[in-house]
Order: sequence, then C-alpha cells, then structure tokens
Amino acid sequence: MSDIKTYLDEEGFVESGKEEVKRVLAQYPEINQEFERMRRGESTKDFYDFMSQMVGGISLYDFLKSRSRSLVEWRVREISKYVNGGGKIVDAGCGMGLEAVFFAQLAEEGGITGVDSSEVMLNLARKRAEKRGLENLRFLNADMESLPIEGSSQDLVYCIESLYDNRPKGEIFSRGNDEMGRLHEFRRVLRMGGKLIFTLTSKTEDSCNRAAECYEEILDCLDYGNFSRTKGYHTVADGASANHMLVIAEAVR
Repeated sequence: MSDIKTYLDEEGFVESGKEEVKRVLAQYPEINQEFERMRRGESTKDFYDFMSQMVGGISLYDFLKSRSRSLVEWRVREISKYVNGGGKIVDAGCGMGLEAVFFAQLAEEGGITGVDSSEVMLNLARKRAEKRGLENLRFLNADMESLPIEGSSQDLVYCIESLYDNRPKGEIFSRGNDEMGRLHEFRRVLRMGGKLIFTLTSKTEDSCNRAAECYEEILDCLDYGNFSRTKGYHTVADGASANHMLVIAEAVR
C-alpha cells in the first residue's frame, strides 16, 4: 500500500500553482460563489454535477481541492490514527472517494462505506476504487440524515467539510436542522466506544475553538463524550489561509 504522498501523486492530486488556479477560476467564475453556497448548506446536487467535469485529467472538484494538498495530507494522517485493520468505517459525504479509497487500503479486513447524495460523484468514486481492486469498500447514494446502515455497527464515522457552515449557534442547532439530524444519525450507527471525527475551518483559531465548544455542548446531549481537538494551519496556492481543526468524539452512552 502506498503512503499518502504517493497515493495522491498516483491520483493526479498535485498541488496547483497560483497562476494555474487563477486561470481555472477565471474560466469558471461561478466556482467561488457556489463554494460559498455549499459552506452555508445551500448547495444542490447540480453543483456536484458541475464540479465533476474534467480539468487536466482530474475532476474540477479534485483540482480545486488540490490547492490544499498539504491540508488533505494532514487530515488523512490524523484520521489514519483511528483506522484499524478490522474496523468498520463510514465516510459521510465522501464525494469522489479520495479519502475513502486510501482508508480502505489501511482497513484491510475491515470495511469502508462511503455515503453521498450525488450519484455523479459516487460514480467517479467507484471508478477510483475499481482501479485499485478494492473489495472492502462500497459507496451508497443516501442522505447523511438517513444512513442505510445498521445501528451500533460502526467503529468510526468521519465527516470532512460536510458539517460546519459558520452559522450562529442558535441557527446551527435549531430543531429540524440538518446538522442535528446528521449528528443523531452518526451516533445511531456507532457502536459503544466508536469515534466520530469531523472538520472545522475558519479564518481564526478563536473562531474554530468557539465552534468546537458549541458542537461539544450539543454532542454531550447526544451520548457523545471524551472530546479532543487537533489543530492545523494551512496556506493554499493562491495565498489564502485558514485555521483547521479535527474534532474527535466518542460514543459513550
């Protein structure tokens, strides 16, 4: 099995230079606007169809994600600490399966289930997995609020950039909000002692900390505990920078 650096190279996931990023963004001026909508939870499946088109041999989605290759490497290394050979794992909001395919190679006798609401993205994820002949990886078209997975059956659920949307606490956790539904559902499928890991991103470390505290307060009411945080900082190819955090919680009740 290749390490994360080699794996990303093999997948054509090469960090783009500033000028190349500027060229692509100029070619697709709606990208930044659509990414903002996605962060606010307003994106549609049509957006993912749009992002699946190919640029230089990889999808537009992967091309833009590759602006933050060092961030991807950092997240994968940190999550890898919780992946064991026989564990069952859910990638909630798996997109094109970049991380799921890598973790499937680590899981060996375990199994990875990638879940996403975009069938277009899942088809690309399946092709990525097929190239490596993986038999312990499946992809399901489903909403994260209603996972077609047996309760108390999973050792790890991770969710990359599919929860935090920068809304105030009262709005994030209002009744009926998707955030609450997802957190409930993740707890349902986790076994006792299983881990939930999700990402937070903000321009300041203080903002990340406040968001983490907000989530931990709510997760405590949903039978999670033993919280921890791992922090990182990253500057992308076009000069933008942000603070990143992984929040880890355990199913305790």
